[in-house]
This record gives sequence, structure tokens and C-alpha cells, in this order.
Amino acid sequence: FVMPRRKTKPNKPPARVRTPVQRLRTALSCDPVDIGVIYEEAHNRGLPEEVRAACWLALLGITEEDIIEPWATIEHDEVELVGKDVERSMWSWGNCNHPYQERTKYREQLSSIINSVLSRHKELHYYQGYHDIATVLLMCTENVAQAHTMLERLSLGYFREAMNSNLDVVIQELNLLFVLLQKEDSEVFNHIKSGLPDLEPYFAISWVLTWFSHSVNQPRELYRLFEFFLTSHPLMPLYFSTVLVLQSREIILRKKSELSSIHSAMNKLTDTITHENIEELILECKQLFRKHKPHSIVNCVKPQHVLDRNGKLLDFPYSYTSVELEVVLGANNQIDKGGYSTFLPRTSQLLAAGAVASLGVGAVLLFKYKPWQAL
Repeated sequence: FVMPRRKTKPNKPPARVRTPVQRLRTALSCDPVDIGVIYEEAHNRGLPEEVRAACWLALLGITEEDIIEPWATIEHDEVELVGKDVERSMWSWGNCNHPYQERTKYREQLSSIINSVLSRHKELHYYQGYHDIATVLLMCTENVAQAHTMLERLSLGYFREAMNSNLDVVIQELNLLFVLLQKEDSEVFNHIKSGLPDLEPYFAISWVLTWFSHSVNQPRELYRLFEFFLTSHPLMPLYFSTVLVLQSREIILRKKSELSSIHSAMNKLTDTITHENIEELILECKQLFRKHKPHSIVNCVKPQHVLDRNGKLLDFPYSYTSVELEVVLGANNQIDKGGYSTFLPRTSQLLAAGAVASLGVGAVLLFKYKPWQAL
């Protein structure tokens, strides 16, 4: 008697593990772009170099049709200031020194995109450090038109308040850093406070105004910060600044509580941002943001009217933000509408408003069960 052979199932080939680059290229090829995949990679891990520029464009809602070449005509009043800052820039990028010819080319491109944005939008005002932001965009894309379009969009959104005729709003924003410090570590707060007679955290102004691009020199860390900030609430650089101070508490407390010592310690804090610890800093930043949402700290600053709830620091997401990205931002707790727990995307707002108008009393059911919360 011969035992019948067992039928064996053919071995399935192992599931192919897709790399981040492959996943992102697939997401970019979708119509519309699969912004959720791009956001998740940019916000939580950082983007691969091969697709970084394309992903930044997608996060800013920029399509091929939106990309515009810089204006050749200069029509603004701050040309001289722009020129001086550009002349001091582009000596190197990270550890790579730019030879004269390359440096000259980059400076011409940098000048072109900055002057064009300011000429196209007369309401915007240049500030020192703006060229650092433009430099990061130019180095990321290596494409003048793409960098120009991204700079314009950022200037009308994340950096709009910094481009007012004065920095009143930015100074008010900086005061929130002290609010956060006092809530998290009163010992560090009091030590810094007693050493700063004007009680203004000016040491952090370049951090906030340039997304750390004025102080951090390594491209890898800079790109990671830009990707985190591009996928976050506009006040996130302030929260990151607070974390940077908190994680250096021992260094700060060892310093004398006097102006020169405190400023000296603060000016060196960005040197502590490394490839090894940046993800930990970002994680702590996310936790701090969840713990103290913007609406909970804004009311602690006086005068409160400077930080306008309709301004670009608090009225977020922006008009160019796609509905898909808005949903992802809401799901990741990056939208803070004054303490309201229900996040209502624009499409659902329109549907809900139409329902109220057409259904009358029956529309109350729509709000009672809040179907948009499942989005």
C-alpha cells in the first residue's frame, strides 16, 4: 500500500517590500496626488532626496500649471537690502564650497526669485534672513521656476506675518516661547527671565523667521526641519525652539543669570541639532504641541490683539491647502480652531451649510451625528 502524496500548495513569492522612493513616486503619479502618503513620510520620517522637490511642491499645492518663472522686471523698494544679503550668501552648501562661477550663478538665481516675489506682491516686505529660506528652496529644487513658486506660496502663507511692514506679530509670537517655558519648566524660565532685562526672547527670532536656516548649516538637518514645518501648524517652529531650550536646561542653568551669559548659551543651542537627535527633538515637539495647543497659550500674551485669529499664524490651513491635505492635517492634530474639538473640512462645511439651508429643522440631525468625523 502506497500512501498518496499530499498535495502541496505552490509557494507564493514573498511580498515585494516597496522602498519609500517607490511609494512616494506612486503617490505623486496619482491623480489627484496621494497627499496622505507624502504627508506621512514628510512629517514623521523625512523625504528621500530623489523625490524631495516634487513632494514639497505637492505639499504646497503647486501643480505644473502653477509654476511660474521669476519676473525680469524689479518693482519694489528693497532692492539694495536684498542685494547686500545675496552678496553675503552662497559661499557653500553644507560641507561643499561653491567655486566663484557656481557661486555667481546661484546668487543671480537667488536674487531673481526674491526680487520677483517682492515685485509681484507689493504688500510683502523683505526681512534679513528671508534669503536663507530662498536658498534652501533653490538648493532643494535646483530649478529656479520651482523655487520661485514655492517661495511665493510660503511668503503668502507661513511667512506672511513676518513680511509685514514691522515685526510686531513676530515679537508677539516669540513671547509665546516664554509662556511655554513657564508652563513646562519654571526653573529654566526664571533663570532666563532674570538674565534678560527686556524679557524678550530675541535669541529665537532668527530660528522662527528662517525655520532655522540661518543657524543650521547641514542640509540633511535643514531639509528635515523644513519638511516637518511644511506639514505642521505655522507656530510649530516656535514649539521646536522651546524644545531646543528645554533639552539644554542643564547647560543653561550652569550659566550665570545675566544678559551676556544667557545670550551666549542660547546662540549655541542650534549646534546641538544633529542627525542623531533630530527625530527625538521632533517627537518632543509634537508632544509639546498636543499638550499646549496655540489657542491655550495665545490668551496668556498681552496685548492679545496683535496675534489676530484671522492672521496667518492662527488662521490655518491656508487657502491654497487642498481639501485632501486639510483632512490629513486635521487627522494629525495640526489644525487648532480655538479649542473646538470637531474638525470640519471645507467640503463638509459646504455640504453642511447647504443642508441647513435646504432641510431646515431636519438638518439638525446632520450636526447631531456629525458624519464628517468619519472622514
